[in-house]
Amino acid sequence: MRSRIAGEFEGWSGATRFELENGQVWQQRYQTTWRTSLENPEVVITRHFLGLHRMEVVGTGQSVPVRRIK
Repeated sequence: MRSRIAGEFEGWSGATRFELENGQVWQQRYQTTWRTSLENPEVVITRHFLGLHRMEVVGTGQSVPVRRIK
């Protein structure tokens, strides 16, 4: 699934929530940190064989395990 994080994006740290332009809300699953400064970055969310999801910030090489909360 492709969408964009709405507005200014500064990365993640702990239990960060990600509000997407399509109305979905995802939350970070593991305690990792990555800092950046991007505006409306494109993301790709993929589902792995165990049913878990990972969100990649397109063009950065950075990804984080997530779970959908809305």
